[in-house]
Amino acid sequence: MRRVPLLLAALLAPVVPAVVAAPAYAADNVICVGNAAGPCDQTAVSIDAANLVADGNGVADTIRIGTGTWTEPALYFNGSADPLTIEGSGPDTVVTLAPGPIEQYIRLDGAWLRNLTVRLEPTTSSNDKGVVAFNGATVENVRVDGTGTSNATAMQVSGSTVLGADIEMPLGGGSRGFFTEGGATVFDSAVVADSGLVHSGASTTDVVQRSTFAVGSTVGLSTDSGTVLVDNSVIDLGTGGGTGLRALNYNASTSPRSIVADHVTIVGGNASSRGVWAYAASPTVAQSSTVTLLSSIVRGSGTSLVTDAGNNGPPLGASNATIAVRYSDYQTTGGTIGTNGVGEVVDNGGNVIDVDPLFVDVAGGDFHLSPESPLIDAGDPEDLGTLADIDGTLRPVDGDSDGTAVTDVGADEYVDTTAPDTEIVGGPPGLTNEAAPTFSFTSEPGASFACKVDGDPWASCTSPHATQPLTDGPHTFAVRATDPAGNTDPTVATRDFRVDTTPPQTRLSDHPPRPTTKRKVRFAFTSEKGAIFACNLDRTGWKACTSPRTYRVPKGWHRFWVMAVDKAGNNDPTPATFRFRRR
Repeated sequence: MRRVPLLLAALLAPVVPAVVAAPAYAADNVICVGNAAGPCDQTAVSIDAANLVADGNGVADTIRIGTGTWTEPALYFNGSADPLTIEGSGPDTVVTLAPGPIEQYIRLDGAWLRNLTVRLEPTTSSNDKGVVAFNGATVENVRVDGTGTSNATAMQVSGSTVLGADIEMPLGGGSRGFFTEGGATVFDSAVVADSGLVHSGASTTDVVQRSTFAVGSTVGLSTDSGTVLVDNSVIDLGTGGGTGLRALNYNASTSPRSIVADHVTIVGGNASSRGVWAYAASPTVAQSSTVTLLSSIVRGSGTSLVTDAGNNGPPLGASNATIAVRYSDYQTTGGTIGTNGVGEVVDNGGNVIDVDPLFVDVAGGDFHLSPESPLIDAGDPEDLGTLADIDGTLRPVDGDSDGTAVTDVGADEYVDTTAPDTEIVGGPPGLTNEAAPTFSFTSEPGASFACKVDGDPWASCTSPHATQPLTDGPHTFAVRATDPAGNTDPTVATRDFRVDTTPPQTRLSDHPPRPTTKRKVRFAFTSEKGAIFACNLDRTGWKACTSPRTYRVPKGWHRFWVMAVDKAGNNDPTPATFRFRRR
């Protein structure tokens, strides 16, 4: 069985699709705003006006919004009684706030918001929130542009689902991508913010899958109470002093906090950064903070795993900070265990210490594993492999082509997409007298091959490979390799050749008289163009010769043979011959 907490197994077993095509209900009424594509049952001059109609008609509505910038008052969409979808026309549908008190741009009570951009006006208020989703709301393919803000939150989510969010907030100034309060699920999203996701909700759980967080000086994912389950995600600390994963509450809170991270990649940071931090050191209470790290990578400039625990004294009970690590790659550990504190990094097996993952391009922010990475197929062999990696590839994949599929370490499951190269290393170079010539070929280890001649269909073959008997004339042999990952060489290896199995004919064009008195005799002979010859006088053995051929012979009877050999290597089976006598 897979050695993961039951909570993770229960909550992460279903794989939620990256894109939800449409709401589960059909709208009874479509209200179009601006240049939205029809069909439309009604039209409205603004989003707010459309919302007023939907709020009072008692049916399922879709508000369809055209492109352009829509400056609206704070919008509250109520889909808890009657289903409601608010649908933009893509990123060029921009919703921003009219002048006035700024706090929450869009509130979703069970409604569905999709396919638009929310642009936050410049502000320094910590109360400013782009989207607030609760009570079973869904946010799909929504971009939040808060680059001009400071201390604002892009999305506040409780008991709702976010799919494909694109959040851009300033790095620094306390900005937050997500603030979650339990029951939040975040999938396939990209966040740039000082804090990527901050969870606060005792006895509640949030789930994050297949998402990326580029964060500043604060934190990638954090909980001050409750649980965050995160898998197949990347946290990039850049050059800041932030923390990748943090279970921490500085206040006198006794609510346990935990993070379970499965196939997570944490990179970057400066010397003061922390990869994973379990903190239970508030002085006046006993606290518990736990982080479980499974098949994950922590690689950066600061300390990889940090545990801090302690309080003011035994009457409070011990404070516990634990980081449990299994089949993960990290560099260093640290932390402070004070009075009445218990803290440790627990090695649950399979870990590798300070192994370079060999990312594709660290400087360019590409944290996929390169083909040479030692972390390919180095994850937990007991992993169920039912979750998709950050690109949607279902684990496990046999990345090292050894015949056994094991999950990789980190957010990326390496998939070999490089086509093999096929090379013909043996076979007739041009002309052959073999009707079924043999060819030899190679490619990368473990590759399989398909061969064909001329216009025949491809057929499986192995090296060396003999063709079927062929007719005399020109032919082309072709072979292509397919590697163990299923990549096929697009540049087929070919060799042109000609089959010639027809023997040449040898003709004597000159010879001595049958009775001759001359001691020196001369023979001349011909055959097809390019042929070579072998001569034999009186059965003394065949020897290479050219025309004309002269011999000195004694008196008596003699016999001369000459045989042509054509360019393909065919011998004349009926050599030309001449019998004569010297007197």
